[in-house]
Amino acid sequence: MKESAIDVALENNQIIAVTIIIEHLTKYQNSYIYSYLFRKNLVRIIEKGIEISSLLMSNIFCYEFDFQDWPSIHENSEEMTLPFNDNIF
Repeated sequence: MKESAIDVALENNQIIAVTIIIEHLTKYQNSYIYSYLFRKNLVRIIEKGIEISSLLMSNIFCYEFDFQDWPSIHENSEEMTLPFNDNIF
């Protein structure tokens, strides 16, 4: 399995490096597509005491998507039951 720079830095206890990577991601990338970098190591990051409030408030974890058939934004407010097939699109 390939490891990310965050995984390598955590293995080598490079707290400052992880902090810099998180700062860079939240400032310059800031997109939900980077959430996969934290799928398996978020608990380790928290256990090491690394500040993640900016990460949790960024678009990496807080992504708002616009889908017209979503009940809260759809123009038709009638209640309707539809099957779910594991894909909202």
